[in-house]
Amino acid sequence: MKKIRAVTLVELMIVVAIIGILAAVVMPSYRNYVLESQREDAKAQMLQILQLQERYLLNNNTYTTDLSGDLSYPNPFELRYGDNVAFTIEARICDGATPISECVRVIAVPDGDQTEDGGLAADSRGRRVHEFAGNVPRDWHGNPLVGGCPECLLF
Repeated sequence: MKKIRAVTLVELMIVVAIIGILAAVVMPSYRNYVLESQREDAKAQMLQILQLQERYLLNNNTYTTDLSGDLSYPNPFELRYGDNVAFTIEARICDGATPISECVRVIAVPDGDQTEDGGLAADSRGRRVHEFAGNVPRDWHGNPLVGGCPECLLF
């Protein structure tokens, strides 16, 4: 007579528990990876817009906030992943005291899940800011800004 070997309920429950533990460990890391990769895509788009702004400055002696008319770039530009918008990128004047002919700021306002990661800003003067969802602004490498940056709080 042959014995039939089958999986017991206890063995099945152990396998399910192990899979659950692995998922609990892996999912936060994956989520952080997704947020970081979307942030890096936004940075690349922002730098491309700043490059177009510099070309526009050479030809017109001023920057522009009209990305669609002057730079042939959607304004505002939505960085999408599937049906979800991660960032809305647009150009603005740097501050109320500086004319558009001297400085332009490109900002990426986070949307959806990306709001947990914070917004981004870059200007024609070389300042790069990552505001971690309302915390102290940092540069794009995560270092605190020296001397603070009250005008960087954009979001």
